[in-house]
Amino acid sequence: HGQAVSAGMAAAARLSVKKGLLAESETGRLFDLLNNLGLPISLPADPASVYDALTRDKKRQNDVILFVLLSGLGSSVINPVFLHELKAFLDA
Repeated sequence: HGQAVSAGMAAAARLSVKKGLLAESETGRLFDLLNNLGLPISLPADPASVYDALTRDKKRQNDVILFVLLSGLGSSVINPVFLHELKAFLDA
């Protein structure tokens, strides 16, 4: 479970950078911390399967999913992410 949480934190940080909420340098600090703790910053997964699962998320509202993203290390915001943005992010 801790590995999935770690990979999810890293994915949220990457998405936060893509949406302009978090500086790239802060992701480096987070990734270094997770790596130093022996935790992964990604897990092998098929992007199409991840997308399919996320489209069924209980936080989905029409073409938007509400994500908890980072506006800084230790600072989070609830941010809408359109399904087309999510697909592009997963396919990148």
